[in-house]
Amino acid sequence: KMNKTTIQQPTFTEWHDLQVNEINRLPLHTSFFTYPFADMVYEEGGVVKSRNLSSVDKTMSQNFLSLDGIWKFKWVENADQRPTDFYLTNLDDSHWGTIPVPGNWELNGYGQPEYVNIGFAWRGHFDEQPPAVPVKDNHVGSYRRQIDIPANWDGKQVIAHFGSVTSNIYLYVNGQFAGYAEDGKVAAEFDITPFLKKGKNLIAFQTFRWCDGSWCEDQDFWRLSGVARENYLYARDAHLQLEDIRITPDLVNNYKDGVLQVAAKVKGHGTLNLILFDKDGKQVATAVGVAKNGLAQLSMKVDNPHKWTAETPYLYTLQVSLSGVTAILKVYTPSRMMAATSSGVFHRMPSFSSSSVKPRRASSASLAVMAGVPSSFFASSKAFSMAALYSSIVIMFLMSLCCLFLVTKIQFFYRRAKFFLILFR
Repeated sequence: KMNKTTIQQPTFTEWHDLQVNEINRLPLHTSFFTYPFADMVYEEGGVVKSRNLSSVDKTMSQNFLSLDGIWKFKWVENADQRPTDFYLTNLDDSHWGTIPVPGNWELNGYGQPEYVNIGFAWRGHFDEQPPAVPVKDNHVGSYRRQIDIPANWDGKQVIAHFGSVTSNIYLYVNGQFAGYAEDGKVAAEFDITPFLKKGKNLIAFQTFRWCDGSWCEDQDFWRLSGVARENYLYARDAHLQLEDIRITPDLVNNYKDGVLQVAAKVKGHGTLNLILFDKDGKQVATAVGVAKNGLAQLSMKVDNPHKWTAETPYLYTLQVSLSGVTAILKVYTPSRMMAATSSGVFHRMPSFSSSSVKPRRASSASLAVMAGVPSSFFASSKAFSMAALYSSIVIMFLMSLCCLFLVTKIQFFYRRAKFFLILFR
């Protein structure tokens, strides 16, 4: 069990140490939000009713607290100018500026956006080898904000979710180190329960423009720093949790029928209930299972499901409940995959079809589920491969013609030159 005395402390060399990618960061998982039973019902005329799945949103949950908004902010141009006391509770930040979160520094008056097609953003003024990272021009931003923790969160585990912070994040809560993470385009989550207190709480973090992970960014895109996606705190039962879920759709019986494989990682003891609904809200399949050693494997069959295509998209809704715990996930999968949405956990996915998953690391409501690719996908892959082969043959033929043309021209000019040499001799 993590507490203030057992948590690993930073050395502040992590930002240029290839061996350290994270400290006290929770394991990565598909993106979803869990809801208690109270979030899923409402009272109308003295009658308790269930909410429509399409109307449920995490921002209405009693377990959700947004961190987006205006933060105190201090920006420095070089890494060795950064404040090392940014996280102290007694620090006077009255002279600091402010910045919206989410919000990239370069789009809010701090530094300049940089586009690099080939090479690293520091090229031209830094030529060291990995894991060395520039100090000069390595901008650093420090953030501070006071928040109030809801009283009904007592006894729950509280998680801090940062959707995207580039290039890294050193997180502190009430002056105590809570965690470190790189992978700026992947959400980072930390258990901050041990550091919270009743009333006001100080959240502070610091991020560098570049860290050792920036060596992996030799690609063409705009180089922007800071917080790019939504951030929030959420509370959950400390003993019963749906920690992760993987949905694998497939087509069987010559692509006529569908099979949905669901693998769930569970903390504690609970029963998983799955209900699959079609686009019109009609129940089409169910499954029930119990996790063994923290894992549950469930399967659902669907007769002749709607097949997903770009021209005829179709969404199914998968409602997954874990003994009263509810989560909602939106899953985006291109064709040749089954799509779904998950009320114990709600997942929204495209219908049975053929293509590869397109996971999003953006909005917190999105679920990047790595669904399995049905065999129908490989048929289209073979077709694509044959088309690529034919295209290559045509290109090689045209290149051969060009080479033949050039050789002919060279021979022509050689003969003309030889003729004039003989003539003037």
